[in-house]
Amino acid sequence: MTKLNCSLFASLTLGIMATGTAFADDDVDVDAEVTVEGEAKVVVPAPPPVVVTAPNVYVETMTESTVVPVRQETTMTTTTRYGRRPSLMSGIGVAVTAGAGGSGFTNNTLRDTTEAGANWDARVTIGTMLPIAFEASYIGSAQNLNTLGLNNDALLVGNGAQGALRVNVLPGRRLSPFVFGGAAWRHYQLANVDGANTSDVATDDDVLEIPVGAGLGLTTGNFMLDLRGEYRAAFREDLVPSAGDDNGANAPMNRWGATLSGGVAF
Repeated sequence: MTKLNCSLFASLTLGIMATGTAFADDDVDVDAEVTVEGEAKVVVPAPPPVVVTAPNVYVETMTESTVVPVRQETTMTTTTRYGRRPSLMSGIGVAVTAGAGGSGFTNNTLRDTTEAGANWDARVTIGTMLPIAFEASYIGSAQNLNTLGLNNDALLVGNGAQGALRVNVLPGRRLSPFVFGGAAWRHYQLANVDGANTSDVATDDDVLEIPVGAGLGLTTGNFMLDLRGEYRAAFREDLVPSAGDDNGANAPMNRWGATLSGGVAF
């Protein structure tokens, strides 16, 4: 029985192998054309999240407070006043000053007869803070005389009064240049004369003067300084005969002067 089965199994095996060979030798038509219509979508799944776990690792959350100061803006206004002085009590500027300086005659005859001497004044100015101010002044002068017929201590002394208009170039400012002009009366007389006057110089004389000049005023608070130079044209003079003039003309008594004064303003 066993031998029969083995023979039969061997026969079947040989038959199958022969059949396969026969099919291999035959021509087989295979239709390989494949038609795909529509869109092909390929879905790629997202990778899973990667979780890294490390031992002894912890997350510490820290909250830090920062104090930011609030800046307060300050607005500063700067006003340039060009040295303008504080308002004075009077509102227009009234000054009382007194001062002294030097002066002399411009004529050659009088320069030979007298020396350059001192001059002084006391002045009230109304309107120092205005474009135009008025000045009322007392004026004085003293000069040594060098002439025959008088002792060496003889003096020519002048005293008078003056009114003038002053034009302030920069009114109301701490430092203000000015120009001025006016009219004055001066009375001259001899002083320190011992004995009789036998010189050519008259004992006294009254003259009319026209002063013009320029100066600089400085005001600090209520204190005021005034520096000025002037020229004074004289009229109706008959103090000294003009040298070399046979017609009896008198020497001109025109003067120059410079004065520094100080005082108060209110």
